Amino acid sequence: MAWGCSMAPSETAIQQAARHVAEGEARVARQREIIAELVRDGHDEAAARAERVLTNLLETLRLAHEHLDRERGQAREAP
Repeated sequence: MAWGCSMAPSETAIQQAARHVAEGEARVARQREIIAELVRDGHDEAAARAERVLTNLLETLRLAHEHLDRERGQAREAP
């Protein structure tokens, strides 16, 4: 999954924002799996680093949700 910001030719701004949210949610889920594997296998330092990455992913996902909400709000306000 790429983090690129270009839209597909037929993709609206709302569709793009929704795609970014879905991609972010998938990244967060995968990172949680990685952390669980690291903890299970006793890789505590790596798990701690992976937790910091998860924190960043969660912040990015929060921003993606805000962007989607803004796009939906603008669409409702448009004539």
